[in-house]
This record gives sequence, structure tokens and C-alpha cells, in this order.
Amino acid sequence: MERQISLWSFRLGLLCVILTVLLRGLAIFGVFPNLVPAMGAPVSYNTFLRGGVLLLVLSIASSLMSNRGGTP
Repeated sequence: MERQISLWSFRLGLLCVILTVLLRGLAIFGVFPNLVPAMGAPVSYNTFLRGGVLLLVLSIASSLMSNRGGTP
């Protein structure tokens, strides 16, 4: 189970990093996409950056748990 968590969190973390780089690249050229949900706070590159860091740390932690045999 830890292997699947590690794999998917790594993939989603990389996706968040790619989105962060893309949105920052658009911001360099003065293009700011409107990523506001219907009834919520705006989503910026910082949201994807923090999500990517969280998912990559989760990937590292779960891969370490699977290498130890799954015991805390």
C-alpha cells in the first residue's frame, strides 16, 4: 500500500511542480490566468507550489515506510 501512495503522490507532486513553473512562466509575460472556483478563494501558483512540496514529502515518507517493512 505504501508503494502505491508513494508512486501516486510522486506523480501528483511532479504535476504540481509543472503547473507552478507554467503559471510562473505566464506571469513573466504578464498573463495571469483566472483560476477562481465558483464560490471560493483564488488559486495561484503558490497553491500548486505548496501542494507539490506536500506531495513530494509524502512520497519520500511513504517510500521510507515501505523500505522499513511498513512498521512505524
